Amino acid sequence: MKDYLRSVRFVFLFFGVHLLGVLLVVGQNKPLEKYGLSPKKFISQFQCDVWQKPQGLPQNSISSITQGHNGYIWLATYEGVARFDGVEFKTFNTSNVEALRTSGALVVYEDHGKNLWLGTDSGGLTKMKNGKFTTYTKANGLPNDAITALVETADSTLWIGTRRGLAKFKNGKFRSYFRRDGLPSDRINTLYVTQDNTLWIGTNRGVCSYSNNTFTDYSNKILLLSRNVTSLLEDKNEQIWIGTHSDLIRWNPSTEKQDDFHLKEGLTDKYITCLQQDHFGTLWIGTQSGGLNRLTEDELLSEKPRFDHFKVEQGLSANSIMALYEDREGSLWIGLNRGGLNRLRDGKFNNYSETEGLTDNVANCVFEDSDGGIWIGTVSGGVSYFKDRKFRNFTKANGLSNNYIRSVLEDDEGRIWLGTYGGGINVLTFKDKAKEEASFEIKQYSTVEGLAGNVVRTMTKGKDGVIWIGTRTGLSRFKKGKFKNYSTREGLAENSIVPILEDRKGNLWAGTDGGGLSCLAPNGEVFNYTTKEGLISDLIFSLYEDREGAIWVGTKGGLARVKNRKVQSITVHEGLAQDAIHSITEDDGRRMWMSSSNGVFWVKKEELSQFFEGKRKRVNSVLYQEDDGMKSSDCSTSSQPSVCRDRNGLLWYPTTAGVAVINPYNIRTNKLTPPVVINKVIANDKAYETHQTLDFKPGTSKFEFHYAGLSLLAPNKVTFQIKLDGFEDKWVDVGNKRAAYYNNLAPGSYTFRVKATNSDGLWNEKGANISFYVQPYFYQTNWFTFLMIVGAISLGVLFYYWRVIRLQKRNEELETKIGERTKEIQQKADELSTLDNVVRTINQEVELEKVLQVLLEQAMEFLPTAEKGMFLDYSSLKKNFKVLAIAGYTEEELSEKSLGYEHVIQYVTKGQPLADGFYKLYPSQNGISLMPNYQPKSSLAIAINIGDPKTIEGVMIFDSYSTPLEVEAADIQKLDRFQEHAVSAFSKAQFLKEIEQKTNQVETAYKKTSASIRYARRIQQAMLPDQENITNYFKDVFILFEPKDIVSGDFFWFSETVPEPLYAIEQTDEGLQSVFKGFEDTKHVIAAVDCTGHGVPGAFMTLIGNDLLNAIVLEDKITKPRRILDKLDRTIRKYLKQEEGGRSNEGMDMSLLVIDEENKRVEFAGAKNPLYFVRDGEITVIKGSKYPIGGGQIKNKKFDSHRIPYQEGDAFYIFSDGFQDQFGGPKNMKYLSKRFRQLLLELSPLPMAEQKARLEKELQAWKGDKSQTDDILIIGMRF
Repeated sequence: MKDYLRSVRFVFLFFGVHLLGVLLVVGQNKPLEKYGLSPKKFISQFQCDVWQKPQGLPQNSISSITQGHNGYIWLATYEGVARFDGVEFKTFNTSNVEALRTSGALVVYEDHGKNLWLGTDSGGLTKMKNGKFTTYTKANGLPNDAITALVETADSTLWIGTRRGLAKFKNGKFRSYFRRDGLPSDRINTLYVTQDNTLWIGTNRGVCSYSNNTFTDYSNKILLLSRNVTSLLEDKNEQIWIGTHSDLIRWNPSTEKQDDFHLKEGLTDKYITCLQQDHFGTLWIGTQSGGLNRLTEDELLSEKPRFDHFKVEQGLSANSIMALYEDREGSLWIGLNRGGLNRLRDGKFNNYSETEGLTDNVANCVFEDSDGGIWIGTVSGGVSYFKDRKFRNFTKANGLSNNYIRSVLEDDEGRIWLGTYGGGINVLTFKDKAKEEASFEIKQYSTVEGLAGNVVRTMTKGKDGVIWIGTRTGLSRFKKGKFKNYSTREGLAENSIVPILEDRKGNLWAGTDGGGLSCLAPNGEVFNYTTKEGLISDLIFSLYEDREGAIWVGTKGGLARVKNRKVQSITVHEGLAQDAIHSITEDDGRRMWMSSSNGVFWVKKEELSQFFEGKRKRVNSVLYQEDDGMKSSDCSTSSQPSVCRDRNGLLWYPTTAGVAVINPYNIRTNKLTPPVVINKVIANDKAYETHQTLDFKPGTSKFEFHYAGLSLLAPNKVTFQIKLDGFEDKWVDVGNKRAAYYNNLAPGSYTFRVKATNSDGLWNEKGANISFYVQPYFYQTNWFTFLMIVGAISLGVLFYYWRVIRLQKRNEELETKIGERTKEIQQKADELSTLDNVVRTINQEVELEKVLQVLLEQAMEFLPTAEKGMFLDYSSLKKNFKVLAIAGYTEEELSEKSLGYEHVIQYVTKGQPLADGFYKLYPSQNGISLMPNYQPKSSLAIAINIGDPKTIEGVMIFDSYSTPLEVEAADIQKLDRFQEHAVSAFSKAQFLKEIEQKTNQVETAYKKTSASIRYARRIQQAMLPDQENITNYFKDVFILFEPKDIVSGDFFWFSETVPEPLYAIEQTDEGLQSVFKGFEDTKHVIAAVDCTGHGVPGAFMTLIGNDLLNAIVLEDKITKPRRILDKLDRTIRKYLKQEEGGRSNEGMDMSLLVIDEENKRVEFAGAKNPLYFVRDGEITVIKGSKYPIGGGQIKNKKFDSHRIPYQEGDAFYIFSDGFQDQFGGPKNMKYLSKRFRQLLLELSPLPMAEQKARLEKELQAWKGDKSQTDDILIIGMRF
């Protein structure tokens, strides 16, 4: 049993010891957190925010500050009372509050009943409750209408100080006190209630207290140099602090000891205006002209307390302070006289700047030495050494070669190395660094001693005492007093080095400025990593090796990790807060910390690893900026070290406003949920109070809800979720937007809800809400809908019975009509069947005569009494009618085949009109005969009009010789419908006949034109040089010539120059004479010319170009390429009158070679077209001039010559743009110059004849079934 008990005791002891250890560790890393301004910091290290009139303040003098129960900050100014939610000000004054008698406010105070009291300078006292204002003046019992102070005692009595007495307000009644009641003076300046509920009163003639209905005057106990008391305060030690016009007094009521503090004791001004003690116990003292003074809690009992101060020089916007107030989050609000509103707030960072002693605010690098001192390199102030809260600075005045410090390190011997930007390296050796004025020596290294460059960006300490230095012009290794340099010659990706790192394996990693990352192995082998290997950017800012040996790389475009030689990257798109990573480190909580040009942030390392392993798509970043306590969030230093993790785990970051320091194990977080308020509702552009019942009229459709989350530390980081019950079911994230908008809401009841989170993500889940009702129009109500349904049903029933009766009657009428119509339809069906057969027969014919014959025969079937008929066709050329079809007649019976137009028209229109175009004729009675021996008893004539209604193009005549022709109305209707088809068939036949005639004419013209173009082709071919003749002049040559049309706008030209005799002036026996020296070397000139256009227009230009080249080279004997092109350009412009302002813009692009075989060189000049030549597997492009030959728009052209010595095996190519511009391929796009150049390079080793065949094959394969785009000309030659 004893053993068992001993075992139990051992177990409890074991776990107890370990639990105690854990608690001690937690206690070290997580001390008890308080909100507010840490007394351990310099005042200048706090963030000072400023608001003035441009930011919305009604006036820049603030006499009183308080915070309401809902989190608003209230400010008393001479132009009204302002309410502040951290973002916006709302002013209450006589312009918008009817109850206010004046806008000038002196004091603002909220009592325990959540009533807000506004004390004015001449308008009495105003109470605001639930948006309603009530004003009390002398008429209501106040001793005076100028209110100077307000305070509430524990019994809910409100005490009011005025300029003419003291009043208390309780249960709706006022009672006044004056000097006769025991006050030192009727002019009350300040009021204060102590912990024992004693009321202290400061007047212009001393101080007194009130307790148990008795006033106690302290004039005989407290000696005041100035009896004008401005402020009172009881500290946590129950000492009374009294501010006057002349001094600050500390009085101990229990010992009745008095201590006076003046300028000589450290105050910046003897005129005290206000006092405030925060919950750290710090006493804050506002002065008339000396700014803000501070006494920390440790100094409150000191006989000689040390005052800190904060004035305009440190960031205050004015030195005259009127009011002080600490809010619920620990910030100190400062009301200034004509300086606006200031606020001091603490954050997650400690900041050190010039105010605290740093040599320059723009810091580059931070380093901790072996003694725990912090070295800070700056841009223009040299380097600062910080230890024991003191700075010591080193600049050029102390012997440094340069004040721009980019890197700091300590070597194994304790010497401090400073890398400068332009001054090389400075090495500081101290005799006794612990002494404040310790002497030191400086040794300098530069390019003179072997350093790779004097612009030093980075340094790191390697194994065996090696110092690695990264410069803008290379990497240096320093050992035993000697430098060894590395550059791109040794394999580095780039000479401009930014960060360097030696890993645990001895590999030296160097990040470069645009060349990626280089890794120099101990054996001298170099590995380079760029975007091709997975980096997101080749500009490297920072490097870090983690505990697992992975290398983390900060680039301009994101973060990368190199592990097992595999590179993986992550950017803002996957959750990083920023892309440009200027520093990387890791804390003991396995969080990766990074800095950027826009703040410091961390990501859990586990999340990064899961991302690189493909187990998650995004990571979560926590970003810190100015709202979190940084004086500046710009950490874009590109120096080393760009972050310092000191021996206590603190992280030091260089910024443009000094150095920002954060403790990653004790990050100050705001544990207070933000109050949420809805401060304004706007419906149809009208504002409504949020505390009233909201019942909107019908037709109200536009709604705005304005709200705030009253966490004032970082209001811009307060985010919201909103929901409108009755309209949506889910909460909507709206970020930091402070207004919600809804349109076209249906009538009904709604509740708008909003909740907010503070800057550290703590949500107020309850939030705020407001309900409202939108009334419907009468036609949107339920009763109206019910009546409409009943009415609709009733009308439906009535309509049904009425409809049934109507349908029965209608059915009877329809049965009768259906019988009649059925009979008519059957008759018409028979008629349509016959007509369909007629149309089908007509449409089988296409020749005019046959169509007319069919029309005539089929028409006679509709007129059974007709015995014979004829069809007369009008000829517009001959102006007469011709008989083209007959039925029942023989050729001999009709003596006339052609009849005059006027005669036929007169004959037809003499008849009796039966319908439009139908005439009944009686030839024996008309007195007019159509033709000789033509005497039918009666006839029916049908006139046919195709186009012009005044012109008759055809006439059908039906004759009866035995009996008179009987034509009934039904016959006319049948023939009328038949006439429509007759007109169509007749028109079709005439049209086909005209097409046949036109086709014959076109074929004849085409044959003539083709013959002319073929003749032109023979002329052009005769003009061009013979290809076989050209091949005789070159070792290996081909000419690929493919015109788009019969004739071409491209042409090639070749000529051999005529040797000219050479003479020289020499001295002879007969004097100076010209002596014959032989002949010039023969040269070959060859050109590939692309004229404007192709086909016949282009061919004309080829004739001009060919003739002019012959004249220039063979007659004018010009052999310089640029002179040939210049003369050709001027001649063509003159030839085509382009210099005279003519509209002609024709010209040509060309490449021209003059080949000098004797000297083995080629001279080239081009007009827009280039020369390609291939030597040793490389193709060279020599561009021609940017000007074409010809064209009147461009003046002062200049053509350049290029002289190229050639070697055996060189291949030269000149060409037009036809091959490159050919459309084809899978995407129907141009071949383009790049692909053409690559093709020539691939073919260049082949014989020229084979190159030509391969080019033709490639052209056909690319073109496919597409038509050729342009003329094609390619000339290739090898020497």
